[in-house]
Amino acid sequence: MGAERVSLATPARNVWWWNTEIMRNVRLGEIAEAARVFREMPERDAVSWNSMIGGYAKLGMHDRALDVFREMQENGMEPTELTVVSTLGACAEMGELELGRRIHNYLESKGMGADGYVGNALVDMYAKCGNLKLARQVFESMSIRDLTCWNAMIVGLSVHGQLLDALRLFDSMKIEPDHVAFLGLLTACSHGGLVDEGRAYFNSMTDDYKIVPSVKHYGCMIDMLCRHGKVHEAYRMIKDMPIEANSVLWKMVMAACRVHGRSAADANR
Repeated sequence: MGAERVSLATPARNVWWWNTEIMRNVRLGEIAEAARVFREMPERDAVSWNSMIGGYAKLGMHDRALDVFREMQENGMEPTELTVVSTLGACAEMGELELGRRIHNYLESKGMGADGYVGNALVDMYAKCGNLKLARQVFESMSIRDLTCWNAMIVGLSVHGQLLDALRLFDSMKIEPDHVAFLGLLTACSHGGLVDEGRAYFNSMTDDYKIVPSVKHYGCMIDMLCRHGKVHEAYRMIKDMPIEANSVLWKMVMAACRVHGRSAADANR
């Protein structure tokens, strides 16, 4: 059932009351109602703006999140750390490198360090937007790097073809990796044709770190094997998976059979 509609005939309420209504609707996924309340409130504070930016971002409506951020700037409202983190996340998903850089410049002009959640958001934004030089600069400048930060850098390097750098960075980690870090590594191995390394990392993930592979991890492995003619090994991996293989994995094997002149029966031998 949708959120109860706020009556605009209600006597004047303070900002806290309006913000509570916005946040309640955001939690319920009623973003249109949250936006209506936001538009009708007589005055807004940072919490009001942050609630809308975060609400849109949470629902994957990153373009709307950025629109609200721009409107916030036009209204002369100073962004908070929460504003920055939510907006940088939306920039990362939309490839809005220019806006992300402007936010970074703003942080520097205010003497705000790139650590913690803000630092992580900057690394992730630069990495996803393909500016690995700036991602690495922020990464190296951070006094404390948590797992989220390492993962953003490793995955960014992997996705953008800096495969050996991704592997070297992983090997230099001072904290225990998780499933996201290994997904970045396996992606790097798949794209770089590093079959032996991919097998080793996959085995290390399961044997050394006791991480249960997801279908995405298996997908990276099967993609890697199929790219390099290891069709039988890819087939056996699908058959031996403890989880049900989806159609995408089977299509990889069938496509590899055609590319490498093998039949489906050959793959099973």
